[in-house]
Amino acid sequence: MVRVKKVKHKKWFKIFAPPYFGKVEVGEALAAEPKELVGRTVEVTLSDLTNDFSKQHVKLKLKVKEADGENVTTDVCHFEISLPYLARLVRKRVTLIDEVYKVETKDARKMK
Repeated sequence: MVRVKKVKHKKWFKIFAPPYFGKVEVGEALAAEPKELVGRTVEVTLSDLTNDFSKQHVKLKLKVKEADGENVTTDVCHFEISLPYLARLVRKRVTLIDEVYKVETKDARKMK
């Protein structure tokens, strides 16, 4: 007798930004169950979240932290400023100084 694999039908789930960005929809993801989305990352620009075109050079990586029903919530896990933007700021006879700090936020999260 031939064994038949059961196919799980996948659905589209809406991904939302954190509440401090106004819970803006940042995309959709395909999965069979919402719990499969936990841990995935989505990359967006800050201008997509704030509708401010002058913030186009800032990229954010949002990591899915919670999935309930059709909606998925995220949290910021990475923050980056594009290299062409930095190169435009640094001109001749100007030195770019990179500093790395370890800080703790008000909600007791450690960031580097």
